[in-house]
Amino acid sequence: MTSPEPCCLLTAPCFVVSDHADDRTGLTLPALLARLCDPAQTTIGFPGLQAHQAHAWHAFLVQVAALIGHRVGRRELPADAAWWTDRLRELGGGEAAWTLVVEDLSQPAFMQPPVPEGSLKDFDLAASFSAESDIVLTARNHDYKAKPFPADPLTWIYGLVTVQTTQSYSGKSKYGGFRMNGASGNRIGVGVAPSHELGAWFRQDAASLMNYRDEIVQAQGFAQEGHALLWACPWAGTADLKIETIDPFAIEVCRRLRIAIEGEAWHLFKTGTKAERLVIAKTKEKGAQKWLCQNAYGDPWTPVGNRDKRTGKALTLPETGFTYPLTAQLVLSDGWATPPVMRRTPTTGEPIWYGRTLVKGGQGKIGGWHERQVPIPANVLDDFAEPQAHERLRLQAQSMVAWAGCLRDGVLRPVLKILWHTREKRGAVGQALERVELAIDARFFPHLWQHVDEAGCQSWRQELARLAAETLEAEIRRLGPGRQRWQRIAKANDGLDYRLHRCTHKVLGVFLPPVSATVTA
Repeated sequence: MTSPEPCCLLTAPCFVVSDHADDRTGLTLPALLARLCDPAQTTIGFPGLQAHQAHAWHAFLVQVAALIGHRVGRRELPADAAWWTDRLRELGGGEAAWTLVVEDLSQPAFMQPPVPEGSLKDFDLAASFSAESDIVLTARNHDYKAKPFPADPLTWIYGLVTVQTTQSYSGKSKYGGFRMNGASGNRIGVGVAPSHELGAWFRQDAASLMNYRDEIVQAQGFAQEGHALLWACPWAGTADLKIETIDPFAIEVCRRLRIAIEGEAWHLFKTGTKAERLVIAKTKEKGAQKWLCQNAYGDPWTPVGNRDKRTGKALTLPETGFTYPLTAQLVLSDGWATPPVMRRTPTTGEPIWYGRTLVKGGQGKIGGWHERQVPIPANVLDDFAEPQAHERLRLQAQSMVAWAGCLRDGVLRPVLKILWHTREKRGAVGQALERVELAIDARFFPHLWQHVDEAGCQSWRQELARLAAETLEAEIRRLGPGRQRWQRIAKANDGLDYRLHRCTHKVLGVFLPPVSATVTA
């Protein structure tokens, strides 16, 4: 076996893309960017890219394009691989910054800053690829297999981009990136994609970044012509960069890593740091009404609160993920300021709102990967652009969420407790309510889009009443024979109709005729 090549991303066709016909093509990084800039080309996927790496990779490509577009003064980027090769070389100060393995430690390597010490003697050999070159805490053998050091460059590239731009604090001397809310935050990816075609999505987001660049600079204190690729700057493990010295689209690195060729394989060496890479002055100023804030630092994909106690705070997704109440707030900018990548909502077709992130749970655990897509029908697009229609849609979503909460907690919970009043099935009520939440979640957005002009949510009330009846009927079938079975069924039926009536009063403040939902055994 021969030793692996250093692999320069500017000349090695290591990136694989697929189209609608699942035809796969190997491309260099310049050729990949040229393809994404070409409306005539179709790109549907990146084979080998894992779900939790997708946002990091998309953000990386868009930030590179926006950095170059600003420097050359072009909003329309060309589909010319040779042009991209020259611009990438200029951006990185040579080919070393785009080469995966560089023996000269005074030079950068791809996503690996130079080593001022000039030696790796104080670096440790990583236990495995996934232990340091990917999101660390997903590397448990029972859910995400720890990998030995891979031989293919693409696995290294995707892993390095992910860990260096989305990792959070994970122990002493292991600091996270600055584009998230605090040490235990997560880098959120929220936006509106024009379609599943990755090129159109790339072009839209790159244009959004360049369009709002000045706003980010002014609000966050970035430099107009600052450091762009932070892995190209030497790093001795101290906080040596200030926010006023870096570009608003700068691509960060939060860990000191270095790949070296030993024998016939690549090995990864790592060492801790004394502080975060970036020095950011902390402030207690309040009232930041824009999406820009003191703990998002200009991330174009991060929603920031603009109401109540969360004003100025970047979203940290809870372990419950993108539930329908939170997703409705994010889609309709209800309590969350619109990030730049959502401000250029397409005016034609059926775009897709998306949200995705890796959630950090309690005590340093991973809460799981969460991703959600919400198609926006063409007939609703005008409502997003017109303020009064958008407000009407937002209020309707709020009302639907209130009705759903009342059904769950004010109707079904007490009714199911009547049905399951003994201990013959511990946890049955909680399990039933979880199924109800999933059913509501599946119905919520299709119903909202189909009834955008409806007043009073009458059809949603009817939908929830039917769901309540179906739920009670299903639980009765699960009940089985037992003491006072018929009495409990009768009380549950009576309670269902009565509490639906009370639910109407609780939400609207007035009594309306209930929607009958009585079921039989």
